[in-house]
Amino acid sequence: EKKRLQDEVSVLKLELSESSEQIEQLQGEEKDLNQQLLRLKLEQKKVQDSIQGHLELIAEKSQEKQNTLVEIAEAKAKALALDRETEDAKRRLQMILESEADQRQAQQAGATEVQDTAAKIEQLKQGIGQQKLESEGLSQSKVNLEEKLNKTLKRRLSLSVTIQDLEGRLRKDQKGLDKVREERANLQVGLTELNYKQGSLKDKMHQSYLVDLEAVLDKSPQSPPPAACVFDEIKRLKTRLEGMGPVNLVAIEENDQLQQRYSFLVSQQEDLVGAQESLRKAIAQINHTARKVFSETFQKIQVSFKEYFRILFGGGDARLVLIEENNILESGIEIVVRPPGKRLQNISLLSGGEKALTAIALLFSIFKVKPSPFCILDEVDAPLDEANIDRFTNLLCEFIKTSQFIIVTHNKKTINMADVMYGITMEKSGVSKIVSVRFAQEQGTAARELAQIEG
Repeated sequence: EKKRLQDEVSVLKLELSESSEQIEQLQGEEKDLNQQLLRLKLEQKKVQDSIQGHLELIAEKSQEKQNTLVEIAEAKAKALALDRETEDAKRRLQMILESEADQRQAQQAGATEVQDTAAKIEQLKQGIGQQKLESEGLSQSKVNLEEKLNKTLKRRLSLSVTIQDLEGRLRKDQKGLDKVREERANLQVGLTELNYKQGSLKDKMHQSYLVDLEAVLDKSPQSPPPAACVFDEIKRLKTRLEGMGPVNLVAIEENDQLQQRYSFLVSQQEDLVGAQESLRKAIAQINHTARKVFSETFQKIQVSFKEYFRILFGGGDARLVLIEENNILESGIEIVVRPPGKRLQNISLLSGGEKALTAIALLFSIFKVKPSPFCILDEVDAPLDEANIDRFTNLLCEFIKTSQFIIVTHNKKTINMADVMYGITMEKSGVSKIVSVRFAQEQGTAARELAQIEG
């Protein structure tokens, strides 16, 4: 039965030691897992930031593409309007030219009529002397002719003014037509450049982002924004694009790789979180078991400590007090004792002999709950007087039956309890020698029985 109990005690000690090591190992693993989880979270955030940046870049490129298409549409509309204005100017010019031809014909007819009238007047003037008799009739004719001449001159003057006005308008319209032609040529050049840019942009969008520009245009809104807003947005986007630097052409491939890496890290994170939760449960179970075992063992040692304290002191009281009752696994323990005839006080306030007896009582109370195959005591009886030596040896007799004690001592009463004595002697200077003496079994037994009787 004794052997079985000793084996069980050894197994329990081994299990407790393994549990403590397992707790430390699990706590270390939990710390490593927490650090790894933190690193994974940081790496996950970097991946998400990189993905967001690429998505924003793609959105900006799409907006720039849409703005360029709007600019192209506006240029086409402007070119069409200029074509219409050109046609209108041509028609107006043709009308002016036709009106000018009519006016010139009228002017030539008037000039011919004036010349004819002047010739007739000259002829009439030359024939005045000869036609005095016909002067009255001719005077009337002259008046009529003069009135007709005045009207013709006025009409000629009016036609001259009209011709000058038409010529001015013609020159003005010609300048406008030249300007329209110049603007049309410029717009044609701009349209060609925009078409080239559009083709380049299509190729760039397809090569860089694998995006079909026509498909994006079909999805874009039909009503374009105001031109001022468009130009401001183009300027802002160009500035932002220049600030971003060169475009990474492998961004999409990197994005796919980062997505795969992100999925892998998320899977690892889930595994680590699961392992962490399992470790926490295991640690909690181990802590629960350790608290239970510690509490039971602590209560047993508490009872034995009070018992042996009263035996060694001949009365009094002693207690073991946990400093932190809510955290018993990491709590310190205070020893509070009350020797006979004294008040309750901490062990630090006791004398040397009282401290030694208290320590012996605690040691033997632990041995009673958790026996050990052997024990080494180094001059524990040195501070004790004769009466306390007797109490110590009497208590020692109870444990000699179950454990082997190796005691370093100079006290004769303690030596009398031994079965074998080892001494150190120096026969020659500087040379030590071990001397052993085996006492008779009967002598040691008799000494122990005598000590118990005297006790």
